[in-house]
Parts: sequence; structure tokens; C-alpha cells
Amino acid sequence: MFLRKIILFPFSILYWCITGSRNFLYSQGWKKSYTSPLFTLGIGNLKVGGTGKTPFSIYLLHYFIQKKIDTAFLSRGYGRKTKGYVYANENTSPNEIGDEPFMVYQKFNRTLPVAVSEKRQIGLEKLPLAKPELQAVVLDDVFQHRSISPDIMILLTEYKDPFYKDMLLPGGMLREARINARRADVVVVTKSPEHPDKNKWIAKIRPWVNPETPVFFSSIRYLPPTNEQEILPVQQKPPVLLVSALGNPKPLEKYIREQYPLIKHFSFIDHYKYSIDTFTTIDTWLKEYDDAIVITTEKDWHKIKPFIPKSCRPSAWYFLPIELSIHDEPSFISFMNSVLKQSGKWSL
Repeated sequence: MFLRKIILFPFSILYWCITGSRNFLYSQGWKKSYTSPLFTLGIGNLKVGGTGKTPFSIYLLHYFIQKKIDTAFLSRGYGRKTKGYVYANENTSPNEIGDEPFMVYQKFNRTLPVAVSEKRQIGLEKLPLAKPELQAVVLDDVFQHRSISPDIMILLTEYKDPFYKDMLLPGGMLREARINARRADVVVVTKSPEHPDKNKWIAKIRPWVNPETPVFFSSIRYLPPTNEQEILPVQQKPPVLLVSALGNPKPLEKYIREQYPLIKHFSFIDHYKYSIDTFTTIDTWLKEYDDAIVITTEKDWHKIKPFIPKSCRPSAWYFLPIELSIHDEPSFISFMNSVLKQSGKWSL
């Protein structure tokens, strides 16, 4: 790994020149950023790969709903087969809006406004046409999308793989230099253990952000597997075939190994396009282990479900819901309430 970084370091310098020049143009105001009349909350990260943006988006959407604020979710829709602006409706599929937006849409029983658009400004301009009473929008993966200026920008960084330990692409996994973390209004360390060494982590993050930027920690909790009809009883520990298409599948595999006898992990690249051939292979394994079940992620479930009746034993398939919790949640809620009041876009 170290040798790879040395070899690719010159290319990381070139990448820094390109991204740095672009950020300089925006910072100087020579390239303009769009500010929506709606309240906008941006979520993003510095690194390539999963930092838990979707669970955090869902948490924030619940926060706005509890505040009785009409809110929408806007994403690029990575991995979709469509182009341009697409507004989700009852007939929408993951292929049309992407895995994560579809998961969000399903999570809120297809009642929350969800849209995708490569150009976020177009999405922000078109969303109120579909829902005139709209007040706020949660923007997914917009930290590098400088053409948009959200009211608040939340930077996520993973506990076991923080941005300050990495370097720029292609030598590392950073999309832009660490110093750009100063654009964040708040930093959230995701996938933390229950009792992290917060002071140590905050001390390492602090040099890269503004002095007043708060730092919070969040954790992911796995809920019992379900197939939408029933929940797998906690006392049952059947052999498991794990199926996932994640940016970082290691935490999931670790959890499954701790809970069940893991036979095999079918691990695919993030946003993998499943086909009937995939399930023919998995079905062969299921037939070999009569008492085995398949567990997949909630995101993958929506793409996999159409294949199950055609090729596999339906009762053997489950997905693993997840739930996000914020450490010191009262302080985080207080911070969010303060941001809403200071925005001046409505009175609370």
C-alpha cells in the first residue's frame, strides 16, 4: 500500500492542482454558487466510498418531519439508467432514480418527495413545481458540488477510516484536499463504537475545520432481519448466505459473523446491477443447505426482490434494516434548531 502511494503521488499532485483550482474559483466568487429560496441541508464526505450518507439523510428527514416542515430529498441518483431530472412516483424503479434514492422513497412509504438530478440547481428549481408547499430539501452527496450553496453543510467521516489519515486520489481515496473540510458547518463521525474516545478524535479533526465547527458522533445499529412479512426471531440462528453491494462491506460481514454461522458472502461492487444469473448461483447454494437463509442489505433488497419469486425459495430471503443514532442527541437537535432559526427562511 505504501509503495502504491509513492508511485501514484505525482498523479495526486496533479489531481490537487485540478480540484484546488476549481475550489479557488468558487472561493473567490469567480464561479457562482446557487442559493435556493428553500432551506437546503447538504450532506457529503471528502472520501470516495460509503460513509453512511443515506442512513444519515433518513435521520434528518425524520427530524424535519417531526418539525412539521415539508421536506424533499434530492440526489444525483448514482448508478441509475436515466438522465436529467426525475421525480419519483408510484411506478418508479431503482433503475430510474438509483439505489439510495429508491431506498429513501420506500422508507417513507412513497409519500416523501424524492427526486434526482445531476445538476442540483435544476432539481431545486423543479421540486417546488411538483410540491408547491415545499419548505426544505436534504441534498445528498453535495460536498464537492460547489455550484450549490446549502444553508448548512454536514461533512461525514467514518470512524475507522477518517479523512485526515488519507491522501488525494489516485494515491489515496480523497476527492479533494483535507483542508477543504473547513467548508463544513458541522462534522459527524459515522459508524462509531458506543463509547469512542471523543476527545482524541476531535483533537485530530480540529486542525482541518473552523474553530467553531461542532463535531458529533453517530452509530449504526442493525435491526432483526425481515422480509416485509415477518421478522426473523432473535433466537433463530440459521446458516446465512450474505449478499451485498456496498462501498465498504466489512462492518456488515463482521456483524453477520458474530450473529450467525456465515456460509458465504456474495460481495459485489457498490451499485451492482443484479441479473438472474446471480440468483441462479445463490439458489444452488440454498439447495445445498436446506436450512440456510439469505440476508442482504435494505438497499439491495429493493433491487433483488423482483428476482426472488422467479429463481429462489422466497421464504429464505431477508434484509437487514439499520437504524442510526446520534451520540449526545439533545445537543445535536439543539444545534439543528439553532440553524433553522438563524436561516430566517421561516419562523419556528
